[in-house]
Amino acid sequence: GRLMEVNENILHKPSILQEKPSTEGYIAVVLPKFEESKSITEGLLTQKQYEEVVVKRINATTATS
Repeated sequence: GRLMEVNENILHKPSILQEKPSTEGYIAVVLPKFEESKSITEGLLTQKQYEEVVVKRINATTATS
């Protein structure tokens, strides 16, 4: 694949990873090789699965503090 862009904004404000994951909170933009694109996307979380993971992490963090 090819690295197209790195989001340097997360260096200055890491909280955007959780606050705006669908827009400004991306880490990088990577263009996969065409022949690998299907196998890559099959392993990704759906938006609902991702949101469940985030909620679990937030709950785990608040439970320990």
